[in-house]
Amino acid sequence: GHLLTDSQSTPPRPRKLAEMSATKDGADAASAPDSRVLLPKDVLPRLYDVTLTPDLEKFTFDGVETINVEVATATARVTLHSNDIVIQTAGWAATADGAVTSSTSIEYDEKNETATLVFPAPLPVGSVVLSINFVGALNDKMAGFYRSKYTNAAGEEKYAAVTQFEATDARRAFPCWDEPAAKAKFDVTLTVPEGLVALGNMPIVSEKSNGDGTCTVRFDTTPIMSTYLVAFVVGEFEKVSGTTKDGIAVAVWTPVGVKAEGEFPLECAIKTLEYFGEFFAQPYPLPKMDMIAIADFAAGAMENWGLVTYRSTYLLYNPERTSLQSKTMIAYVVGHELAHQWFGNLVTMEWWTHLWLNEGFATWVGWLAVNHMFPEWRIWDRFVGEELERALDLDSLRSSHPIEVECKNSADVNEIFDAISYSKGASLIRMLADIIGIDAFQKGLQSYIQAHKFGNAESTHLWAALTESSGRDVSGLMTVWTKQTGYPVVSLTLDPETGAVSGTQQRFFATGADKTDTSVWPVALGMSGPTAGDAATTIVDTASFSTGVVLGASDYVKANRFMNGVYRVMYDDALLARLGPATAALDCRDRYALVSDAFACASAGYSDTAAALTLLLSFSGETAENVTLLMSHKVGDLQSLLFAESEEVQARLGRYALALFGPMAARVGMDPKKDDSHADAMLRPMLIGRAGKLGDAKIVAECKARFAKFIAGDDSAVHPDIRGAVYGVVLKHGGKAEFDALLALYDRLDAQDEKVAVLRSLGASLDPAVHQAVVDFAMGDKVRSQDVVSPIASLAANPAARKFLWGWFQANYATIHARFYSGSFLLGRFVTNVCGGFATDESAAEITKFFDECDLDKDAIKRAIQQSIESVGASARWLRNCRESVAGFLERGEKDGLWK
Repeated sequence: GHLLTDSQSTPPRPRKLAEMSATKDGADAASAPDSRVLLPKDVLPRLYDVTLTPDLEKFTFDGVETINVEVATATARVTLHSNDIVIQTAGWAATADGAVTSSTSIEYDEKNETATLVFPAPLPVGSVVLSINFVGALNDKMAGFYRSKYTNAAGEEKYAAVTQFEATDARRAFPCWDEPAAKAKFDVTLTVPEGLVALGNMPIVSEKSNGDGTCTVRFDTTPIMSTYLVAFVVGEFEKVSGTTKDGIAVAVWTPVGVKAEGEFPLECAIKTLEYFGEFFAQPYPLPKMDMIAIADFAAGAMENWGLVTYRSTYLLYNPERTSLQSKTMIAYVVGHELAHQWFGNLVTMEWWTHLWLNEGFATWVGWLAVNHMFPEWRIWDRFVGEELERALDLDSLRSSHPIEVECKNSADVNEIFDAISYSKGASLIRMLADIIGIDAFQKGLQSYIQAHKFGNAESTHLWAALTESSGRDVSGLMTVWTKQTGYPVVSLTLDPETGAVSGTQQRFFATGADKTDTSVWPVALGMSGPTAGDAATTIVDTASFSTGVVLGASDYVKANRFMNGVYRVMYDDALLARLGPATAALDCRDRYALVSDAFACASAGYSDTAAALTLLLSFSGETAENVTLLMSHKVGDLQSLLFAESEEVQARLGRYALALFGPMAARVGMDPKKDDSHADAMLRPMLIGRAGKLGDAKIVAECKARFAKFIAGDDSAVHPDIRGAVYGVVLKHGGKAEFDALLALYDRLDAQDEKVAVLRSLGASLDPAVHQAVVDFAMGDKVRSQDVVSPIASLAANPAARKFLWGWFQANYATIHARFYSGSFLLGRFVTNVCGGFATDESAAEITKFFDECDLDKDAIKRAIQQSIESVGASARWLRNCRESVAGFLERGEKDGLWK
């Protein structure tokens, strides 16, 4: 569904990110399906015929619809979803041209977003035609049928009319049964100003001029589908197009004048559609696929059937100025959205409880598509650093939730577009494919799609298909993982006498071990090493177990090979000592796991942070992209945590970090090289930014010199890949003058991705006057609503700005709430960014008090609040645990010359 973006991560991420929690202490999904707020089943839609006339000057639209319905029980009351729509007339007739019985009244229920049409005589059992005339608003909330502002080739400000219906906003465009299981066919007609492009889910079947400056465009009938996937767009666009080998017409629509920027995504789309058609053994079911760049778009992209909408930064590619990170992101987002054409659109979840089936699958399959197109990118190495790491972080909180979480109503739905549905979902799919083997997995998927195409399904249907294809009890294995919150930490111990390796598992909490929680999971041990043998495929589901591995005098063993399993591993000192010398020979995903697990266990108090810092010293020559990025994140987390400690401790930690990252930055250099590996090219911006912000004198001087040339008009002075990094370094070591230069650059830039690179770096300055200027600019009229979180997240990532930002947020909360609460998830992103960086119990109490005393609606952000408070508490605990040991480690290490 809506792919979402996380302003703080590099490269930018599509995701609807964490605003989630569960029932008490992350208990399992509780409420039964009968508590869902659903429409009555006595009348169900079969075919909608919808005609809309948008007015792009008054920002309204007129609508006329006839709905062929099936009446199961005679009734004089028909309830359907409707939100921000005024129904003018409604009636029913036994046939399309039969006598019409008009409604006597219309009852609106604002809370449940429904309208009930009340008739003087009941609709008879059987087929009936409903007719409704209505008016609505082309809103500016990026939800439903809304307006998107753009500047055309002549420099005039114009508006396009576009849609975003997932999860529950089709009801803002036309009254309908807005539930995923209420599938129907759709005939859509648009009356629009002549000269504009009009697009729908299906190809155009007729187009006629009305002689009054408008034309009427009718689209072909859709297959049976859910309302949240209906889409239409009206505006000025141009396209590049091609066809798949099956004859599917594929087009990428761009703003006028930049259609060449659609070539790369077009190539990705054609390859991906062909690949998925073969992989799923089911051709893409529609005659065409349009993909379109939208200027104002809350999410990253949306998989509407046959008309996928994208935020322009996730679709348009210009080889002259788009960074390599953005290029990989575009390829992934296209893969993710096109995966949904099968997973979600052709086979749809029966209710939002099974959202993870849509999102977890599209995420995993999106990575699969990128790997197919660009094997040299080693994309699965990145998977552990992005999807799995994000899932493990969020799922270690008590306020997490099971993958399958019961949703009662539409407010609940928007909250589960998070890292559990997407990233943990995808990680479990990857784990399962590894356990049963990719061939059995693919075969099971194919039979699942054939059994449920054009229908609805739930997790149990998929487990049944995979059980049959693999001969394994997939349901028994996966039910625990989808219905139970959290995951385990597996602790391994070496018996010094016999060499036998035994283990225990217990639920992993970011706030430290909890002996009262006795949850266990079926864990695939994935042991590797000279004597691992059969333990490579052993699955254990008890609290303590023998691994079956017996080590010789100098053997080592590594658990969770390639990090295929969703859990943490802790080794005792004897096992770690043996593993140390072997790290260089391990796969980079296994090296990643060692660093990731060491820091996760240290921050949660299971082990010592000084030991994790010692481990990093053995990775000083690291070249893998995923491991190096992780090292940078972990050292950054610690710098953020220790920000309020003595200047001496901070300076020592800075020197330790520079000793790690300075030589790496020097190795990759400022400019791309002919023989660059993909990893070096991806790492360059992070390493330049990290070393520069740490004060590497050579890099700081180089960044300043190049920046001066760049803002003077020499585009070649700063390569597109490192622009964001250079902006951040210059701001960190500069003040108001550099900030003003960046704002002038922002005004001069046309391309949205280049503007966003500026926004993402604005918060790096240490100057308090600049901090105020950042929030003033972010909330002003030059930054689109969808992008406001980027400069705010940049400021939140700067410990020097943290207190200021929290004060500003509280003082301006009413304004922020009014602008970002309704229709999207952006306010939750504000909350997690602004509140999440603190590390004292006092801060946690202050955040709690602020939201407790605030009387503005917080239903849609309660998860974000809960998670932020819990994260702050966990950080406070980590700080108490590690303060002395880290200070001691840094002092001793400098004295002993462990780093230079």
